[in-house]
Amino acid sequence: MTRIDAKLPSELAALLEASGECGLFRGKSDTARTALRTYFDHNPEVAIAAVRALASEKDADGNTLTLGDAVRLTGHPPSAFSEELQEVLRSNTGVNNEVDSNET
Repeated sequence: MTRIDAKLPSELAALLEASGECGLFRGKSDTARTALRTYFDHNPEVAIAAVRALASEKDADGNTLTLGDAVRLTGHPPSAFSEELQEVLRSNTGVNNEVDSNET
């Protein structure tokens, strides 16, 4: 997992800390992961916009985001992405039907 440091308003930081201490979550990281996943699940347009931004970027290993990666990251089927974005993501692997079994 990648570690990310973030600056939070003191009130939000207190809630994050307390959520782990009261036993609702295993700790601050678990709370943050759950909060982000819930946010992206409730705001799919934000998740898809992030995928669009990542589609043309290379990671530290020189890899680009594929359609399968986007499906795993967002939890959305390939049909949730525009045809244009699907093509960009497919071209990142050179495979035209990378996740056929997941398409709806």
